[in-house]
Amino acid sequence: MSSGCRAFYHDKRPGDPLISYDPTRQVSLEILRSLKYHTSFIEGPDYVQHSRKIARDLGFLLAGENSKVVWDFIGPGRKGGTQMSSSKPSRYMASFDILMIIVSGMHCVDIEDPISGSLIRIERGPGTVQLIPAGSLGCFVPCAHKAIMFIQSSQPEYQLVRDEDVQKFALHREYLKSIGL
Repeated sequence: MSSGCRAFYHDKRPGDPLISYDPTRQVSLEILRSLKYHTSFIEGPDYVQHSRKIARDLGFLLAGENSKVVWDFIGPGRKGGTQMSSSKPSRYMASFDILMIIVSGMHCVDIEDPISGSLIRIERGPGTVQLIPAGSLGCFVPCAHKAIMFIQSSQPEYQLVRDEDVQKFALHREYLKSIGL
């Protein structure tokens, strides 16, 4: 893995911010790509200036005010930005394809690998560009970072899901089919 992004399997509680990187359970970019999480890297420091060109080059439509979202997350116990609780994991299903560009800090997320049945922790640093596929499942991890996200939807929102609800979503079934399941 690149120094800008690393990933590893884990069997801990999803969303736990205290999980440490485990190099013995490393996940390659090829495995992430097989799950439709396409990853690339750009040189800084002006990620904001380059973000629109990257999105356009990857086929994202940039019309409308909802095509770009800037997220500024702060860690637990700090003031300003959007705060997430580490006591209650936020599980989500991406409702549309998202292109995320990390501007500062470290963005962490746990995604479900439906092929292996394991969780994968992805840690993204500044300059990481990652496509998050519609229908994929993940869990937010509280961490301080700023990201620019491009979306292809008129209403930028995540669908929060419960374990028992996952299979009823056609979008999730389409995602599973796209990765060969």
